[in-house]
Amino acid sequence: MLPNYLPDEDVLKKRREPKYVVDPKDVKKNDTIRVREWALNIMKKNSSRLKDTVKNLHIVYEKEVKPEEIDIRNIYPFKDLYYTIYKHDPHWCLRLLYKTEGQNTAILAEFKYINIDGI
Repeated sequence: MLPNYLPDEDVLKKRREPKYVVDPKDVKKNDTIRVREWALNIMKKNSSRLKDTVKNLHIVYEKEVKPEEIDIRNIYPFKDLYYTIYKHDPHWCLRLLYKTEGQNTAILAEFKYINIDGI
C-alpha cells in the first residue's frame, strides 16, 4: 500500500508514459535518413576531438544548429536547436536538443557511433 501523499497506481502509470515532443509516427523515413546523414557529417567534421583519452560522459563539443541547416529545421521546427557530442563508453554520441519555454532541455534525437572512420 502506498503512503497517503503518493498518487494511486493509475495516476503513476499515466505519468510514466513517454511524452513525445515530436511524435515518431510523424517523422517520415526520408526525414530520418536525412537527420542521420546530417549527424554523421557532424561527427566526421569533429573526428579530431574523438580521442580515447576523453573521460566517459564528458562533452567534447556543443554547438547551436546554424540557420543555414534548413533540412534539420524543417524536420524539427524549434527555435533553440543545438547538439552535443560526448563519450558514452564504448560509444560516441551526438544528441540533438532544444530548449523548451521553461528553459529545460528536451532530447529530439540521439545517435551512437563506435567508429566513424569506416562509414
